[in-house]
Amino acid sequence: MGEDGASHFRGGHGGGGGGMPGGFGFGGPGGGGHGSHMSPQDADHIFSQFFGHSDPFGGNMGGGPGISFSRSGPRGRAQQQQQQVDPFIMFGGGMPGGGMGGARPGGGMRSSQRREPKRFDAIPRGTVVSFKGLVGRPEMNGDQGQVHSYDAQAGRYVVIVEDTDEPLRVKPSNLLQHVHVRIHDVQSQATLNGLKGTIIAWSEEKERYNIYVMDQSKVVSLKPGNIILDNETVVKISGLMAKPELNGKYGTIKSWARDSNRYDIQLSADQIIRVKVENVRV
Repeated sequence: MGEDGASHFRGGHGGGGGGMPGGFGFGGPGGGGHGSHMSPQDADHIFSQFFGHSDPFGGNMGGGPGISFSRSGPRGRAQQQQQQVDPFIMFGGGMPGGGMGGARPGGGMRSSQRREPKRFDAIPRGTVVSFKGLVGRPEMNGDQGQVHSYDAQAGRYVVIVEDTDEPLRVKPSNLLQHVHVRIHDVQSQATLNGLKGTIIAWSEEKERYNIYVMDQSKVVSLKPGNIILDNETVVKISGLMAKPELNGKYGTIKSWARDSNRYDIQLSADQIIRVKVENVRV
């Protein structure tokens, strides 16, 4: 087990660079270990290879023909189809919301586990994520998977790796959620404001997200303060000065207030806080 706490239940990984067909991960061309260094140009190049000028996110946010994927071999092979499908729901299936109902690390799931009380600080089952900052398994950085479950006692998620179906246990800090956003208050490129997109990468050095903007079929680099996340997205609190004890905590976005540009974030069943948009991460 490396410093990041990544461990696996069984088997190995079928090579680096995953996440996208042909060995392209969201860590940039060539795959593993480059998740924090991919430029918007690199990301745009990857998307243009597979999506062309169509809208790959049409399934959830409208705007044009989407792309669906099927697993027909190691690392997957993309099959473009003229239908409204989100490419981040590209494997598994069988679970409402795009989850992987068939994945059962360590045996069958007990019915009591399915009825656990709702957690506001845990990424929901079925969420599409990619790995970042893994030290023990660096070849997997940029690879994609879906959240299967969260072990609150250990503070780790079980993520089912795309194509291999390998269950990997990782810390929350080693996951990036590929969630939908709306672009907001960009002064230098006002035409972007109001457009929708999907997070595909995060640069730790620049503290910016790479966002695929479907209406313009391109990738842009934006600060956290220039995107509005969907309600029910689980986020991490970061950079608070007045209440530093809240930094590092996770919660669920319940609403966004336009006038103050702040989220109402539910940390637990009885605690909701209001936080500036620039003080959350996914």
